[in-house]
Amino acid sequence: MTQRYYVPQLPPDGGELDLPETEAHHARTVMRARTGDQIELFDGEGGSAKATIQQIIKRQIICQTEPLLQSSDGIPVPVVMGVAFPKGDRSKLLIEKLTELGVQECVPLSCERTQFAPSAGAIEKWRSAMLAACKQSGRNRLMEIDSGHSVINWFQEQPTADTNWLNFIAHPETAEKGNPSPPFQQLLAEQILAAKSQDSAVEPTGIRIAIGPEGGFSPDEVEAAEAAGWQTVSLGQLVYRIETAAIVLAALAIHR
Repeated sequence: MTQRYYVPQLPPDGGELDLPETEAHHARTVMRARTGDQIELFDGEGGSAKATIQQIIKRQIICQTEPLLQSSDGIPVPVVMGVAFPKGDRSKLLIEKLTELGVQECVPLSCERTQFAPSAGAIEKWRSAMLAACKQSGRNRLMEIDSGHSVINWFQEQPTADTNWLNFIAHPETAEKGNPSPPFQQLLAEQILAAKSQDSAVEPTGIRIAIGPEGGFSPDEVEAAEAAGWQTVSLGQLVYRIETAAIVLAALAIHR
């Protein structure tokens, strides 16, 4: 498999460039790169270019690149995931899988029942995991990782009706207790069909999904979401861990 490296600015017409220091270190010490190796570079904004390693001089790797190519990631609409992150390695797994699936942005949520508040250091580690997942999966556009939001503020800040975004909150019942939430797949299909019928078969602008902590969203949080136009959805009778629910919902939203 062709090795991939992240270079934020690639020359549009091709040319000679040095790999960034961290990428050059990875190429030398981990991938054992050699002069003449064929590699692929990507800029994190959808562009990529084939390249050949011309010289390796101590810590420097000089490449000759071909013209920049722009490619689509094949995702029908952008998907944004707001998640009350789990602790430890589970959060890294979550970032890796959301990146591989093609999620546009991930927003850490602070909730009433949240047990883990990510630090700046944790978010930086998540960004490293995201970049590694882009290299592995062939994704050329970086997933955005937000610094975090209070969940109620996030619900209220996201426009709905005027922008044709579909906003969902994963919760087994509506704010009015006893009323079960509809299955996500069913409601998503209905909402997309409604959006298309209103605008000449145009897809919705995007999809946002909120996943709460282990104890679920509080009644106040569910009420705030519904008041802001979000719709509650369920994943059936089984209770999933945070990262499992996020991965399943993202996959259903993107690969439908």
